[in-house]
Amino acid sequence: MREERVRIEDQRFSSEDLFALLGGFDAEMFVCPGTMTGPADRRRAKKYAKWCRNMIGRYERLGLVDTEGAPCDGLARVLEPLAHPYKTVSNASNPKLWDDEEERRVACVYLREDGTGTVAVRAAGFAGGFYLMPLETQADVQSAILGMYHLNGAMTPAPPAEHRAISGDPNSMWANALMHNRPEEVEALAAREGFDPARLLAVGDWWTKEGSRAQARKAGTEFLSLAAHADSALGGAMFDRMTGGRKASIPTVATFVVADFSNISFSGPGEDGIAYRQPDLDRDGSFKSKVTLLFPAAGFSTSRERAPRAGDPKRWWIPELEAFCQFGCYDFHDSEEQFVERLLTIDENPNA
Repeated sequence: MREERVRIEDQRFSSEDLFALLGGFDAEMFVCPGTMTGPADRRRAKKYAKWCRNMIGRYERLGLVDTEGAPCDGLARVLEPLAHPYKTVSNASNPKLWDDEEERRVACVYLREDGTGTVAVRAAGFAGGFYLMPLETQADVQSAILGMYHLNGAMTPAPPAEHRAISGDPNSMWANALMHNRPEEVEALAAREGFDPARLLAVGDWWTKEGSRAQARKAGTEFLSLAAHADSALGGAMFDRMTGGRKASIPTVATFVVADFSNISFSGPGEDGIAYRQPDLDRDGSFKSKVTLLFPAAGFSTSRERAPRAGDPKRWWIPELEAFCQFGCYDFHDSEEQFVERLLTIDENPNA
């Protein structure tokens, strides 16, 4: 296979290009959304053949694919984690297509088991498409994750680092009490779990002062700043493509969604040759996920995690068990490196 004559990260790939290169959907259905084609689409084979021809016509002359459409070594390595990731991190959840939920993701990091991977970012402008960049070092991964929110070099450390997993649903319990600054509930939780509530109460006080301004700007997933800091190891230009070069400010709250596919098998190509790459949950039953809200100015994060308890059946997400498989945690972070390490770690389920 000949080497590419252009830089892969400079190429804007369409969803159709990536579908043809991957032979189907990516695991997160981000670069190849589920609305592209489906089992009931009788024209899917013709569409796929046309997309392959167009993709070869665009990229064969650049050395990115051969005359049969097989990617060169460099592009194949960039694409590989999109098909079979070990973990993924994005700025929002995969939308529920059957509910017509809006697609809010603008970037997704796909990681291999060795910690390397690829970041896919949605290109700004009418033409759309995606840029792909290889992540070959821990610094690259950290820069890509923090770059989703312009946070490289901008997070306030809060030493000493502290982590605590807490049983129960954080949305209806302690995190809700914390964000609404109900100290008596936070103190009751601390007494039950056996820890000093002083640091959490300080965060509650801080949020009371900052929260009204943040909510006015639609904090959280609705208030996204999408550009890398100038000293980013990936280079600010990469994430400027998501904003069309517009300047981005640091959000009060940054949302990260993590999926752990480490023990999941993916379905292969169907009878039509198209890979749908859906996790085989019935067989594996060990999919884990978390949603983390980071408050950069406080060096604090709170997470809602989902993972089976020891001994739970493979179909642990059924209604009668799902409530026991949700729990929360909070963290104080003494560095950006420690935040990314904690973000990529999903705890053992503490629920009885």
